[in-house]
Amino acid sequence: MADEYVFKPLNMMDSSFIWQDKCRDRISISYGKSGEAFPSKEDPAIGYSAWSLFTTINDYARFVSFTIEQSCIRGSVAEAMLKSQVNVARKVKWGIGWGLQDTVPDYSFWHWGSMAGFRHYVVGYPKEKRGVIVMTNSSNAFKKVDDIMAKAIGGSYPSYDWF
Repeated sequence: MADEYVFKPLNMMDSSFIWQDKCRDRISISYGKSGEAFPSKEDPAIGYSAWSLFTTINDYARFVSFTIEQSCIRGSVAEAMLKSQVNVARKVKWGIGWGLQDTVPDYSFWHWGSMAGFRHYVVGYPKEKRGVIVMTNSSNAFKKVDDIMAKAIGGSYPSYDWF
C-alpha cells in the first residue's frame, strides 16, 4: 500500500519497507557506539512501518516537502497527520505518524529513527516552509544532531530533549 499511496505518487523510487536487491551496493555500513561495524540489514521480507524503511535522502526529502506543502490545505492527508492526537510531554504531542512540538515562531513536526547503528532526525516547519533531515550511520549520532540543528535552523527542539 505504501507503494501505491506514497512512494509512486511522490516519485520515491528508491524507498521500500522490505529489502530490495538494488539497495545492496548503495546501503552504507553502520557503526555502533564503540565504532564497531554492524553487518548490513538485508533481511526484512515483511515491512514494519516502525523500523524497516529503506530510503534515500532525496526520497525522504520528497516526503517531508510534500508534508510541508500540503499541511495548509484543508482536508488534506498532511493536515490530518499534523493534527495533535495526544500530549506526551511538555511541548511534545503525537499526530498521525509525526511528532509535533511547540517551537518558535510556530509549531514544527518531527520524527526520529534508530536501527542497528543508523540514526535519523527530521524536523519540518510548515508555516516557514523549511525542514532539516539528518541521516547518519552511527549509533553516536544523536549527540551531534543538536549541534547540526542549531547551525542549520536554530531554535530549540522539545522532542529532542524528550526522547
